[in-house]
Amino acid sequence: MLSLFRCRSLLLVPALALLLVGKASAQSEAVSFDTVDGVKIKGTYWPSSKGRSAPVVLMLHNFDQTKGGNSHEDGWDSLGDALQKKGYAVLSFDFRGHGNSTAINPNLFFTPAFPQNIRGGLRINLKPSMPPATISHKDFTPLYYPYLLNDIAAAKTYLDGRSDSGDCNSANLTIIGAGEGATLGNMWLASEQHRFAAKPVPGTIGRWNLDTDPEGSDVVCAIWLSASPTLAGRNYNGTLHSWITEYGRNAPTKVPVVFVYGDGDNAGDALALAGLQAAMKDFKRGGAKPAGFELCGEFAVKNTKLTGSKLLDPNLGTEKWIVDDYLAFVKDKLASKSWRKHNADDNSFVWKWGVQTLPAKIEADKMLRSPPMAKIGVAAAGN
Repeated sequence: MLSLFRCRSLLLVPALALLLVGKASAQSEAVSFDTVDGVKIKGTYWPSSKGRSAPVVLMLHNFDQTKGGNSHEDGWDSLGDALQKKGYAVLSFDFRGHGNSTAINPNLFFTPAFPQNIRGGLRINLKPSMPPATISHKDFTPLYYPYLLNDIAAAKTYLDGRSDSGDCNSANLTIIGAGEGATLGNMWLASEQHRFAAKPVPGTIGRWNLDTDPEGSDVVCAIWLSASPTLAGRNYNGTLHSWITEYGRNAPTKVPVVFVYGDGDNAGDALALAGLQAAMKDFKRGGAKPAGFELCGEFAVKNTKLTGSKLLDPNLGTEKWIVDDYLAFVKDKLASKSWRKHNADDNSFVWKWGVQTLPAKIEADKMLRSPPMAKIGVAAAGN
């Protein structure tokens, strides 16, 4: 049986792994999709031969406020290839302002509907007569980064569309995030516990009949490679723990969480412990995990201080552990979740906190609105 406590990597080098780093295979497709505020997101999709029975992996790359980042760095593409070989459908994409995701629809992006783009969020000298058609991460203020959640929401909607057409099963979703991409993943996953498919109550205004389970119930597990307690220099450490508790412990369908870090990375070690304590009440390393939390755990990669997607270095065996050990363990322990029709284009959605509901997408909307940042504990531009 696989132990998920303080696991150590084997020094295995996959054949030709070095040739795969930073280059997606011929079995992948270049794809694009739009966000609610008009950003053209570029990504890579690895289809599965299993059709609508194929589980899905969504990958969120790490980045740096100064240097940026993209979805083809380090071993990200090699991981996509390896997952595809195991029957997964995989989507990786460049966050807005990073890599190839720089084009925008200025007539949508720079409108009052998206105040974060025109007031305090971007370092752009905006000329209404000639708005720019591209953006860069170098334009972002620290308060702007939470809106990269719109990119994750658009990616999930894209996957739901592929799932509805029978290409995969986006109701059986694994999230893998690295560094600050993992921070955003935690933020998004917590917000998804409050998003429900909804139908308006006939003859009323602002009243809805909601699905029983939140949309976050699609997520089977989350794997974080050196999740960062900061986002563009802003400290989210305490809030990060509350997000993990939200989706990992309190959600109706609890999401198992795994932390991956180098055994020489003291900060990663400490964050993993705090994260597991947030997910599991009274958790102690070396002790028995509570019933229902058997899929939570950590993996300390041996003999390295590397962080984020650099942990996918082929000499470290991290990719093999994720694909052949942990996810195989998840398959064995967790029954495959049934395919369902999402109808993302047609359905309405609401955010729900207690008795309060806020529209997330109504009939007039083409895409999901941004989550209410204050509700998920985030200070953001334009609020």
